[in-house]
Amino acid sequence: MRRKIYNKVVIDIDTGEVLEEDSYWYDGPVASCGVDEIAVAVIMVVVSTALQIAQKMALPSPPSASGQANAVTQARGQQINTKSNQAPIPLLYGLGRPGGIIVFESSSGSDNRYYHMILILGEGEIEGFTQVGGVDEVYLDTKLYTEYGGNVYYELFIGTATQNVCATLQAACPEWNDPLRYTAYLYLRLTYDTDYFTQRPEVTVGLKGLKVYAPGASPPPAAYSDNPALHTYDIATRSTKRGGMGIAVTRWDATSVTEAESYCVTKGWICGIPFYDKTEVMQDISDLLATFRGAIIDSAGTFKLRYRDLNYEAPVMALDMGDVLENAGKSTLKIHQPNIFNLANTVRCKFYNKDQKFVKDDLVLPYPAAVASELGSREQEIQLLGINDYGQVGKMASYQLETIIINKEISFQGSPRCLSLDPFDPITLTHSKPGWTDQLLRVISASWNNAGFANVVCVEEDEIFYDDVFDVEAHNFHNTNTASPLDPVPSVIDVSMTEEVYDYRGRSFTRLKVNFSPPIAADYPYWSYANIYCKITAAGEWKFMTKAISSYEIDPVQEKVEYFIRIQSVSMWGTKQNIDAAYIVSKNVQGKVALPTSLSSLSAIANGDTVTLMAFGVDDPDISGYEFRIGTSWGQGIFIGFTLHPSLRLVGVRPGTFTFVANVKSNAASPNNYGATPRSAQVTVFYPANYTDKNTWAWDFTTGTFSNTEHCTTSGEDALKCSHTADVLTGTWTSPEYDLGSVKTVRVWGDFRVDMVDSSQEWSGALAAGKTWTELGLALKKWYEIFASTVASQLKATVYWGTSPGSLTNSADFFEICSAEFSAQYVQVVVEITDPALDANLKLKTL
Repeated sequence: MRRKIYNKVVIDIDTGEVLEEDSYWYDGPVASCGVDEIAVAVIMVVVSTALQIAQKMALPSPPSASGQANAVTQARGQQINTKSNQAPIPLLYGLGRPGGIIVFESSSGSDNRYYHMILILGEGEIEGFTQVGGVDEVYLDTKLYTEYGGNVYYELFIGTATQNVCATLQAACPEWNDPLRYTAYLYLRLTYDTDYFTQRPEVTVGLKGLKVYAPGASPPPAAYSDNPALHTYDIATRSTKRGGMGIAVTRWDATSVTEAESYCVTKGWICGIPFYDKTEVMQDISDLLATFRGAIIDSAGTFKLRYRDLNYEAPVMALDMGDVLENAGKSTLKIHQPNIFNLANTVRCKFYNKDQKFVKDDLVLPYPAAVASELGSREQEIQLLGINDYGQVGKMASYQLETIIINKEISFQGSPRCLSLDPFDPITLTHSKPGWTDQLLRVISASWNNAGFANVVCVEEDEIFYDDVFDVEAHNFHNTNTASPLDPVPSVIDVSMTEEVYDYRGRSFTRLKVNFSPPIAADYPYWSYANIYCKITAAGEWKFMTKAISSYEIDPVQEKVEYFIRIQSVSMWGTKQNIDAAYIVSKNVQGKVALPTSLSSLSAIANGDTVTLMAFGVDDPDISGYEFRIGTSWGQGIFIGFTLHPSLRLVGVRPGTFTFVANVKSNAASPNNYGATPRSAQVTVFYPANYTDKNTWAWDFTTGTFSNTEHCTTSGEDALKCSHTADVLTGTWTSPEYDLGSVKTVRVWGDFRVDMVDSSQEWSGALAAGKTWTELGLALKKWYEIFASTVASQLKATVYWGTSPGSLTNSADFFEICSAEFSAQYVQVVVEITDPALDANLKLKTL
């Protein structure tokens, strides 16, 4: 129907002439049945001076937008009247004293003495008025309508599906023809009286709100209820066009709603709350659930209504360690509690106080001990807008503050049977690591993971939360039989430190291996890992190396060096053992102590004046080469060569019978750098055919030039030794120049025979008095190893020759075995001896 809507009309009361008009044409219904936006004509009348006060009664009340209306509602409670053609129709649950939305105003009668108003209260069907002393609670400003001298007339329409147009209003104002079905509203008529009215009053009414449906009946009968469980079910299943979520009733578990309803009756939870803004249905549901600690959960596609109260619940499942899975050998159980200094120690609850005419009020509940110790309060605001009773708000405030203070969160990866858990399910958990026996928890979520197990998140529970008084001290904050994280962390046990020799690329290396075990789990199951520190030598500095759980290796290590390892225990909470109490183990690295493998044999073959020495190589990774000596024994032999392979060829060997000795040499440090068994071979080099000696002589140590050397005797023979003058250990002797009479081709060889005199070869030098073999480190050594010189003397001989005296410019310095062949008339030799110590002398016998 097309209607003309008047925002403003100014009329001359005497002539009836329209002086000013503000209007528009509207196609559609004047007002809906609680579904669409309301668009109703608002007629404002300007009258003569005698009616100025009545004109004031008809002035519009700001604001006009729904958001502004809601803001004013929050600021002034429920007791306001708004004027709007856009505001949604409120939902009224339980007891309340709301205002309403003015959708129609007009005047009638002689001198317009009657003021008419339609005030929409909310969605229908509602129960009706509340009364005080048998009188309907209809208030104008702060007074009951009965205090206005009979100048107030009203009719209440509860919003049925069949209600008719208000006949009283239509008779006075024929333009009003909307029955406003499904919409609860108040028709109000005021008779002008200057003793009672100076402006339009704020109208509020005491109401019992919506009739709601209980689940299970078919069709379900509607009845008034102040039960918040039924309110929650109603708004969740109510059509979205009428302020609800529109969830089909077939998707609901009716039993869970009935159980929650019964719980609220038993506990005494009641609800009264108006909802003005339909754009925030989830917040409306949250406000309803807060009145009875409720929740809506989705269980396998079916919605269930749940509540928290261990007085009326029993654990649905008892879990133990077998239900808490491990990952990489560690339990997935995690316990989290926020820093206590970030938690509130006071709650401020906001609610509509029925004892204060449903004006928004505050209840402040502090935790006195925490406020005192923390030198001030930290508030957390809690919205309890559905609870109107001060005593019930106090009970809920106690619950809220206790759960804020005691709020451990527990998560773990659960066994497959945990997948049957629903949110809000109370359970118990017995587990040794946190030291819990039948610890009460409440499931927050239990979801699948990719491995087919359950990711479970819980919060801590306690029966004291539900005793309706604030007694947080009665809670056992440390409900565990385990050690405190602040307790000393014990040391590791079964510690061993060994060295291991291994081969790599043809040589041996040494690594240190440290093994240990955690403390016995039955005594301390909270051990997590160990910090490893290392220092080299007693004078070194400790350095952090790594974390370990059972062993640690240093690879490679230096031989003949002492290594120290410190093992510091760390708990699962990150608590570290006192570093001074940490376990320390040390070892002096020996490395490879075994002698290298000895040669199996040595062969010596002479071909003319060429001698070839040969042996089979040994399979040993630390062989640096093979050393050859000439002499009757290895210790007295003279070095003649060192090769990488066990063979040596000597050319120009002088005639005679020789004994050669060969041995392997390792890359280890002395004295273990030679094989235990040198091998020897004897060979004879014959004189060439038709050979005769042309001239022979011996080097005479009784003549010549001495420099820090001197003539001596050894074993009854003349000899030469270093004098050690001024502690100098090197000396030389130069022979006279020998004249061969004419230039001759000669072959010269030397016959070096030596004796070694060294205090280390004597008992007093090799062995310290009062020491055992073991203390001297000699228990596993052979006699020749004990009495061998620590460092050998050095002997060097050089022969010089020429054709004239004083000009011997040619020389050769290797003629102990191989002949030096040259043409000369004059020959001279220079001998150099270097001893290793003052108490050691090499004695060179006459050549």
